[in-house]
Amino acid sequence: KDKESMTMMKDQPAPTTASIHIPPPRVERIKVYIIGGIFFGLALSCPQLLLVLTAILSVTIPYAFRVNDDGESRRRLWAEFLKKDGLPEELVRPDVDLEESYWTNDRGMALLTSTMVPKNNAPVRAVVCFCHGYSDNSSFLKRMHYQRLVKKGLAVVMIEYEG
Repeated sequence: KDKESMTMMKDQPAPTTASIHIPPPRVERIKVYIIGGIFFGLALSCPQLLLVLTAILSVTIPYAFRVNDDGESRRRLWAEFLKKDGLPEELVRPDVDLEESYWTNDRGMALLTSTMVPKNNAPVRAVVCFCHGYSDNSSFLKRMHYQRLVKKGLAVVMIEYEG
């Protein structure tokens, strides 16, 4: 079976640059050169000022470039993405009922809880609870993986933790 899948992969054409989406840069090249020149001039004339400016920018720059990078925007964009035609079966979940809810912890973070059960009230043989570890999450990739369990009659509950 592995040889067969490898042969199929070899027969597929390599992606062309026309099929790969390369987003445009957020900052134009000339602006990078100008800002770089200013920083170089500061480094030559007053290194202490450059150190203070670098400390301030290291805190403020991540906020300046956020676009749709909050939980609510990500959930909205994901819901819009799932409405597209032609998505793989694993994303559409034809055999699985998925219920998602968000709760806010004491620190004000919105955390996700997902429950996946077989469709049409099929009997549930067991329940699997996924509590992710540090730097992990209950993303759509996990859901795609756990759909196999749900199709076998297991219910899956995914609880998101902070971190």
